[in-house]
Amino acid sequence: MKAFLIAFLTLLLFAEAGRAQDVVGWQINRYPERGVPQGCMAGANYRDGTRLSIIVTRNYDWGLGLANSSWNLKTGASTTVVAYVDGRIIASGKAAHWARDIAVLPLSGVDAYRALQIGNRLDLQTPHGTLSFALTGTARAMTAVLECARDVRGFEQTQQTPNFQSLSQAEAAVLLANALNAANIRGYVLEPPEPGGVGARFRLADGTRGWLIASRGQGTRSADDYAAVVIGQLSETCKGEFLSGKQSIPSVDGSVVRRVVTTCRAGTNEQVIETTIIRRPSGFLLDLTQFLPPSTGAGVGAKDNDRSTLVDAVMRLPAR
Repeated sequence: MKAFLIAFLTLLLFAEAGRAQDVVGWQINRYPERGVPQGCMAGANYRDGTRLSIIVTRNYDWGLGLANSSWNLKTGASTTVVAYVDGRIIASGKAAHWARDIAVLPLSGVDAYRALQIGNRLDLQTPHGTLSFALTGTARAMTAVLECARDVRGFEQTQQTPNFQSLSQAEAAVLLANALNAANIRGYVLEPPEPGGVGARFRLADGTRGWLIASRGQGTRSADDYAAVVIGQLSETCKGEFLSGKQSIPSVDGSVVRRVVTTCRAGTNEQVIETTIIRRPSGFLLDLTQFLPPSTGAGVGAKDNDRSTLVDAVMRLPAR
């Protein structure tokens, strides 16, 4: 149900990607495109500064994304939301806070989806007030999102290669737990696996979020090609000023290691992402990505040691 929360959602909710399709004022776009796309979203901006996104995965799970740079939500918490279309309740649930200015409400069912397509007004009632959105153009936009999700599903089925295989979420979780424990990191949380998801996700005590994705086989990308994909995708999803850098890290076992650091500055918001890419001579490929909390940025802090020791531990993981 929550597979659309994987990867670059924090940035994508604000994205104005160059390859997005415009459908009656809604931007339709795939996410992400590293490896296999996970799904599609339709996003529109409203006058109060809120961006509403309708998200559909390749497995047809769906939900609503809400973002507003003026919010100050408690990251990791949630808000109870009741959704009305034209005064009729269509759903209720918990909207997860994925950043101080982003919340995501997982939804289910054809009836609720159809109500948003044909309705005129969406009201989201919360304990703190009501958010209201005119549903202008949603009939065409939501049809386009479903067509996009079908294309993504077809892309996944045609892109399988016999010499490349992504590790399952369970396998990736074992590798990640081994690395966290080897690094002697305390207070971390392993996020539960998600239907249709890839890799294993985690949260450190200082608020850093991230994931470990691993693949085996000679058909994996080279470390430099993978780094180029990471930089390209994050550049496309950054709404403001984008900075990036790539660094070669020495290894003792013949692995090719690249460290990519990107920064997206949009107004007063800044997101720093560190990705360490490790490709072994066997083709075994590891992607350790860490989203630094806003208060940390790229500076040195007490918890920076956790992130660096985790990188060292992942570099020492045995090839699979």
